[in-house]
Amino acid sequence: MSALPEIYFDDSGNTGDDLDNDAQRNLFIAGVLISPDAAEALTHATDALWTQAADACSLSGVEWKGEQLYGGKGPFRGVPGGTRKQLLGGLVDLLLDHEVPILWQGLPKWQAKARGLDEAVWKKVLFGYCSLLHDYLETEEMGRTLVIGDENTSVRAWHQWVAPPQKPWPLFEDGAVKFMPSDKVRGLQIADVVAHTLYRANKAECPDPERGTPRLSNTDVSAVEYRDRLAAGGNCRTLLDPVP
Repeated sequence: MSALPEIYFDDSGNTGDDLDNDAQRNLFIAGVLISPDAAEALTHATDALWTQAADACSLSGVEWKGEQLYGGKGPFRGVPGGTRKQLLGGLVDLLLDHEVPILWQGLPKWQAKARGLDEAVWKKVLFGYCSLLHDYLETEEMGRTLVIGDENTSVRAWHQWVAPPQKPWPLFEDGAVKFMPSDKVRGLQIADVVAHTLYRANKAECPDPERGTPRLSNTDVSAVEYRDRLAAGGNCRTLLDPVP
């Protein structure tokens, strides 16, 4: 267990440089901040919730992914919607009970395209988000923090991920983001579900004027409920524009 604060982040709606994908019009990236004081209690709470999920899937263990949990896919295929909703609600309760800060940003892709951001979009968003996280740490006087991203997040744009010649984020442990596989790191799984929740809940926000407002499914409406509960808790904080 780290003696440092930890931020785990992941994304949802990432289609690379394809900004015209009608099925995924927005890109969201979200991080959860876990303080050393809260880490032990949070671990015990997630142990119980993850055990419930494994039992529901009839597996010894299960990786939580937002798209699969909401959509009844992967290990959650065949798990009743009511059970999946109970698990999602349990995660929201857990984040609220332990006052876990959520640091997120959304980017409507049509706005990115209008600004000419049609190349290396994910690299720009990723570096921009990390810079904003660093600004947040400075403002909150958090000190050194371990920042961890989903390994798959970097793999999707690995050819674009070039380490800066100088460490631009001195408050990040080792001056950089550490990428790890999400199936081994529960904090990344939480971030995945949160990012996907925000993505689903905000589908109708900032609609593309040329394509109209998408219709929300019943599952999306549930995501709106979870988003609103997190926002009402006071720890769901939107960052500034993630693209320089």
